[in-house]
Amino acid sequence: MTRPISVDPARCVRPRLPITLCDACQNACPTEAISLSGHAAPSVDPALCTQCGACAVACPEAALTLAPKAEPVAPVWRLACPGAAGARVNTGCLNALTLDDLAEAALAGVQVIEPVAHDCAPCPHAGGVALAETLARFNRLLVSRGVEPVRLAPDAAPRRGLRRPRLAPPAPDTGKRALMRRASSLDDAAPPPPRPLTRLLALGADSAGALYPFSPAIDAARCTGCDACVKACPAGALALAAADGEAYVIDASACTGCGWCIALCDHDAVAIAFDAPAAEAVELEPYVCSQCGVRSHAPAGQAPADAVCPICAARGHIRPDNLVL
Repeated sequence: MTRPISVDPARCVRPRLPITLCDACQNACPTEAISLSGHAAPSVDPALCTQCGACAVACPEAALTLAPKAEPVAPVWRLACPGAAGARVNTGCLNALTLDDLAEAALAGVQVIEPVAHDCAPCPHAGGVALAETLARFNRLLVSRGVEPVRLAPDAAPRRGLRRPRLAPPAPDTGKRALMRRASSLDDAAPPPPRPLTRLLALGADSAGALYPFSPAIDAARCTGCDACVKACPAGALALAAADGEAYVIDASACTGCGWCIALCDHDAVAIAFDAPAAEAVELEPYVCSQCGVRSHAPAGQAPADAVCPICAARGHIRPDNLVL
């Protein structure tokens, strides 16, 4: 009996964010077996799921996994998918191997992946991104860190184009600050253990030109210094540092591409690039708001001439000295 895709709600970003931005798994599913509702984790219809693994590869949070998984064996990892002739062990569709699966294999010492000869065309599990394409993306991350790539035996040739994860469009501006307050109440859940991909990305992170699957960047020319993105980032990829002067610092290794920072930014100052180097920190210039007297900051050279903080600027009027009840 075919076992359905398993979903880990602790990793899925949908229950954790006030705006349900991510629908990557549903978009990737070729059989419409995945349904999304509200802030719940995705549900999978076993009658429609073919276990192609397209959703697992597309999920930026590694919240969906295909069972069973074959344990990596170094240095040559031999795999046989259900569609391989004479395959005795069902290791799941090879095209369902994700960046995390490949990272786990590389950390275990795998140097070569050797699949049993197979043809994806007639396979009922067809639909996922080809293993060769996922491996090519993974190897770009390795090579950028000065790490030897994982080779693929010649049996598996690329058969499909690389399908990159997609970000949902920014949510409407209405009520963003209220949504941030709700987000702060979602921090009680215990964080999941570190992903294999996160551990691998830490290797050679200081290498010039090291690439990351998701690399957030802040456009200093657009940024107002409101701190919305750094306060809301659920992964800690954006943070406010004050060690040697205030700055927005970026940890691309922590970014999962959830898009929450993009949705919250009123000025389209935040963007996320795929398979790109880490962006530079944004130095901040402090000032005191001339209307409310609160200490604020903005990117260096971008502080408002009238020294009005983003909140007062959005409000459009000066706070009265006397509050009348």
